Amino acid sequence: MRSPDPLAADVTPHTSASSVLVSFVLPVHNGAEHVAAAIDSVLAQGDTEIELVVIEVVVVDDGSTDGTAEVLARYAHDPRVRVVRHEVNLGLVAALNRGLRESRGELVARLDADDLALPGRLAAHLAAMAANPALVLHATAYERALPSGEVLRRPVPPMTHGALAMAAWAGNQLCHSAVMFRRQVAIDVGGYREEWFPVEDFDLWLRLMAVGEYGGSAHVGTRYLVNPDGISKRHDDAQRSAMRARADAAAVSLVGSAAPTGSVRARLRHLQRYHRALRRQLSARLIGTDGLDATAARIAFDCTAGRPRLVRHLQVASGAPRVWWSSLWRRAWVSRRATGSP
Repeated sequence: MRSPDPLAADVTPHTSASSVLVSFVLPVHNGAEHVAAAIDSVLAQGDTEIELVVIEVVVVDDGSTDGTAEVLARYAHDPRVRVVRHEVNLGLVAALNRGLRESRGELVARLDADDLALPGRLAAHLAAMAANPALVLHATAYERALPSGEVLRRPVPPMTHGALAMAAWAGNQLCHSAVMFRRQVAIDVGGYREEWFPVEDFDLWLRLMAVGEYGGSAHVGTRYLVNPDGISKRHDDAQRSAMRARADAAAVSLVGSAAPTGSVRARLRHLQRYHRALRRQLSARLIGTDGLDATAARIAFDCTAGRPRLVRHLQVASGAPRVWWSSLWRRAWVSRRATGSP
């Protein structure tokens, strides 16, 4: 493992540490083409609703060899932008942890160097965090866009803790560039862990949720660049494998066994055990289970995708009967609400 703490130096003067509420952590490696736009998108977050909120952008230049340093030098006299540099490229996890250590805000928001923070993102995060002090993690929706600017889709994260915790059975549901979390809590649970790269974010979400609550927002707060040269694209296969391994580790912790890769019935039976154990765990922690049943049902029917509708219902009903009945009850309840029936 590479050393996470190289010699590096700040290159800008700063505002006082005590005044900063939010730190945007922005690691960059050879990102001269995009990094200025990313920084500017954060600085533009200071609209009238949050004009008294002091933010900083902590840019970790992870050994860039292109013109990134020259681009960052343009911000040398902006007290809101702090730049630290690794003289050699140590990798994303080391850069993220350096950003956490250098941050002075109570809250940390993430942004990759080729993504953009969209208007209202900061306000959406802060409103949720203020409304529920138990939140340690919050995510907004985001848009996936091509370099041309064409928006491909706008994924919405799970809205509740129960929904995200259940969805973790299938893998990561959050965009790293669209989250905010409490800095000290993230440090206390160990920060980002090298052994889980390239799903170091998913690993952190699971550990944060074990000690606090999560909330989501449908506000589109980030533009995520679908970059063929980006880290996610270069590590597609490794990311899928690591995500499955991390989800399985969470399942083992909760129910004593990993999700099987064999028959649909075996997967459904494991899903039901996970659903039942998770409900008990959340209830014991006094965390609401809203979204838990709906998410379990969605995953169950995803397991049977490609089959006729009746066959899918029969498979779910036999493999995960509690999940199936809860989905029927939920649909009936939604239907009654829609029609105004008692």
